[in-house]
Amino acid sequence: MIGHASMIKGLYYLDENTSTSQDHVFFNTTMNYSKKDINVWHYRLGHPCNNVLRQICRTFPYVHDSCKNICDICYYSKQHRLPFPHSTITSDNCFDLIHVDIWGPISIPSIHGDKYFLTIVDDLSRHTWVFLMHSKGETRNLLLNFVIYI
Repeated sequence: MIGHASMIKGLYYLDENTSTSQDHVFFNTTMNYSKKDINVWHYRLGHPCNNVLRQICRTFPYVHDSCKNICDICYYSKQHRLPFPHSTITSDNCFDLIHVDIWGPISIPSIHGDKYFLTIVDDLSRHTWVFLMHSKGETRNLLLNFVIYI
């Protein structure tokens, strides 16, 4: 136990003044961490952010911030990615550049049995068209009709 908590309006708040010197927490021996290692508490408390972990280390001095491991679960769940580079391509007129994407198959088809959709976005105006399709084979005709339309 790292301390006591009080329930206030349905949430548990960790009491800062009640730390315990006894360590009665069940510990999985397959983990290579000490019971007082911050990584263990990171897993047990549901992967809180670094600010919360630093507060725990300040409040409970026997919890050591000894290891700076990157948690794979946090990394994948937050899906951190590098930003896209700034594009130098600009459109001067509508339909100079369009972006096209096909998505599907979706698990539950539409009321008319469509399982795919085609999305077309104009780069300058950001106007978006969405076309529902039964199969990917309809893409060619939809694009040809779209070009004739514009």
